[in-house]
Amino acid sequence: MNQKGKWLAAAMATVVTTATLASTVQATTAVQKESTVSNLTANTAEENTKVLAKAKSATATVESFIDQVSPDVVTLSQQYGIYGSVMMAQAILESSYGRSALASAPNYNLFGIKGDYNGQYVNMKTLEDNGKGQYYTITAKFRKYPSYKESLEDNAKKLRYGVSWNAKYYSKAWRENAKTYKDATKALTGTYATDTRYNTKLNDLIARYDLTQFDAPLTTGSTSSNTTVTQTGNSISKGTTYVVKKGDTLTKIAKKYGTTVKNLTSWNSLKTTTIFVGQTLYVSKTVPTVDEKDTSSTNTTVTPAGKDTSINVTETSKKATIHTVKKGDTLTKIAKKYGTTVTNLKKWNGLKSSTIKIGQKLKLTAKANMTYKVVKGDTLTKIAKKYGTTVTNLKKWNGLKSSTIKIGQVLNVTKA
Repeated sequence: MNQKGKWLAAAMATVVTTATLASTVQATTAVQKESTVSNLTANTAEENTKVLAKAKSATATVESFIDQVSPDVVTLSQQYGIYGSVMMAQAILESSYGRSALASAPNYNLFGIKGDYNGQYVNMKTLEDNGKGQYYTITAKFRKYPSYKESLEDNAKKLRYGVSWNAKYYSKAWRENAKTYKDATKALTGTYATDTRYNTKLNDLIARYDLTQFDAPLTTGSTSSNTTVTQTGNSISKGTTYVVKKGDTLTKIAKKYGTTVKNLTSWNSLKTTTIFVGQTLYVSKTVPTVDEKDTSSTNTTVTPAGKDTSINVTETSKKATIHTVKKGDTLTKIAKKYGTTVTNLKKWNGLKSSTIKIGQKLKLTAKANMTYKVVKGDTLTKIAKKYGTTVTNLKKWNGLKSSTIKIGQVLNVTKA
């Protein structure tokens, strides 16, 4: 075998013998270099085009994975006070961007965490070190998750709550202790992973895919509540969030917002009363709602902190809130604004993807009931198409026996 052939064989061997994305990227780079050399002697332009296409395809696959998990990464990294960029890079690196057998459906284990999750696990072969640098194969139980979200949260809890013998084992990687994401990745090297180049690999991924976009800025200053809800009539302020500051305890926060420590731990899925500076807590259960005793239509103004413009939301039934999509909106932004999750928005609006359109109306609660006033030229077919439903549903929701509608008639366009 000539020198060039040996080099290519070695590069491909790297792809076969490692499951990490970093190694895959390095191997791909080696193949690209090999193709460039070959182009001078044997490769055709068509062959080189195919090689480049494969490299672009790999990049597209990574970006697809990022798009898929980014909403949960943003939400969980804020909830547990860790860098979203680091969480995303770890997920990409540990699971080979979701391609490993353990990370693929139906296992969804992105980080190779052993044991079981709510009694669910999968048996897989893995290598163990006998303490002398010698490896042997065993079959071990690995956690099996319902989706990537649970896997991401499990790892976030691991970083925040540490290990059984040291709750602060990963504390140097917390947002309040690590000034930059590089400080966090450095703190995880030698603790989370024994690989001495672990931080370098994570930093490379963060830079390559611009993962700092998932690092939401920490809220500081005297303004502790980042959402103000003002309502008229007999209504209740809910869905408000609070950013923990120095000196806070759950008892103080509960007293300030007229609730209990038990409610705070329940609404925020806290296993202990430990909280940290910069952590965002829900201090009420849901998004703005109308008092159940008041069945009248209520106008609610929701003013996010830092914004001068109020958004008027008209509620036409109990617990009904609707958001009209505007330029620049994403499900992540909308979910954060109203104190809910992307998963909920998708479920409540029957969305199969995160794609939304300007002018689209989204339900912000499970029981939100949108109505539409018929205008000249309307038909049930047109209205159904506009609201992404069917004529059959419109008839059912409005008790219609025929397709005849009248100008000025008010129709339910979502299931009440």
